[in-house]
Amino acid sequence: MTYGRLGGFLATATLTMLGCDGPVPTREEIVAKYPDVEAGSAQPENLKILCPFLRMLHRAGLVDDAGPAWGRTAVAVGSVARASREFGCATLDCGAAALLVSSRQGPSGLDIERLHDAAPISHECGLTWGKGETEVNPLVRQATLDRLVELADENGNLVYEDIERVKLEICAAQNVTMTQGGEIEMKAMFAYLGGVENGSVRLIDVERLLNATMPETKTTSWVNSALVGQVE
Repeated sequence: MTYGRLGGFLATATLTMLGCDGPVPTREEIVAKYPDVEAGSAQPENLKILCPFLRMLHRAGLVDDAGPAWGRTAVAVGSVARASREFGCATLDCGAAALLVSSRQGPSGLDIERLHDAAPISHECGLTWGKGETEVNPLVRQATLDRLVELADENGNLVYEDIERVKLEICAAQNVTMTQGGEIEMKAMFAYLGGVENGSVRLIDVERLLNATMPETKTTSWVNSALVGQVE
């Protein structure tokens, strides 16, 4: 769910397309249709896919249908948009984000295992990978979750500032500056986990999402630039 430099175009386009995707899929509907993303699933995650949302779509079997013309891990942008819609990301926004990343990688579709190769959208100081790494590092992911445990309240809830704080700490430790892509990564995650509606997200849901597992709580709204823009 990397939005990059979509700016005013997406904000305007989202308003004109509002409602075109129909009812937002619920958490219950998603896991009933795609049980491989439910907790306890034996389906492994692909650690070469840095984005947890795309990793979850791949685990569900929605973005592994690349034809030989696209290459082994490259997927048509339209396929990514349709798959994202199944999990609650608005077709317009996720499609535009996929197109933007694809355009930075080259002419062969969106390579989901080369998300790091899409500068300036790709970014360092990730929540789940180390500096210069090109796949999820379980040790880095666990360190991020351990730090979030320290910041969560007594009920296991996190506000956006908690997630932002951890992100900035990682950036400082790596001596890099957080990019727009890195900021959008956090805001999109917070929005997807119901943070806009509830004012906070559950620590266990952050853990589930970072492990490419469907969270217990997800937003009841379509995830689009308008929703993500409400995260502050």
